[in-house]
Amino acid sequence: MTDHNLADTLDAYAASWSAISEHERLRAFTACLAEDFMYTDPNTRTAGYSELCSYMEEFQQQLPGGGFVNRHVAQHHDCLLVSWDLTDASGAVLSPGTSFGTVGADGRLASMTGFFEQ
Repeated sequence: MTDHNLADTLDAYAASWSAISEHERLRAFTACLAEDFMYTDPNTRTAGYSELCSYMEEFQQQLPGGGFVNRHVAQHHDCLLVSWDLTDASGAVLSPGTSFGTVGADGRLASMTGFFEQ
C-alpha cells in the first residue's frame, strides 16, 4: 500500500465529486480508485467507474457545485474511516457524514461506503 499517498488519494476522490467534466472525473478515478471500485451509500450501490461517474453526475444535478471536504481520517491495515462535510457551491457546510473504505495493495481506494443523514 505504498504506491499512493493516502491523503492525496482521498483528496482526489473528494474532488471527483465536484462539478468537473466526465473526462476529468475519469482521469481522477484512474489515479485514486481501483478499476473494480465499489461505492455504496443509502441511495445507491455502484460497481466500476461508469456507474460511479453517472451517480456523481446525478449528484451534481441535484446540488450544482456541491462537493465534499475531508475533516478526519483514521486508518489501520487496509481499512479507513473518513469524516467529511457535504458543502454547497459556496463552500458552506450542509451536512457532516462518514465513510468507511478499503485500500488496495497499490494504495488506491478499493471501496467506499458513505453514511449520512437522509
